[in-house]
Amino acid sequence: RPADETAGFTQPMVPLTALRYVVITPIRNEAATVAQTIEAVVGQTVRPDYWLLVDDHSTDGTALLLQACTKQHPWIGVVTAPARTRSDY
Repeated sequence: RPADETAGFTQPMVPLTALRYVVITPIRNEAATVAQTIEAVVGQTVRPDYWLLVDDHSTDGTALLLQACTKQHPWIGVVTAPARTRSDY
């Protein structure tokens, strides 16, 4: 199925019933190490059917690196965490 453009990030359109092994990873300001993390998961013998990377409002360029990653690996999705207010803590 075609990818969905949401908030500038490409997210694969995968029916949830078809997934068997899903990983969710929160990320914040990890531009220096996120590429290594992604390559480690991509290189696994048994990789996830879907990997959701949740950017927690990074300010160091992490979001751009994640966006590039989804173009190379359509089974990886990226979302931005909802904004939080002081009352959320």
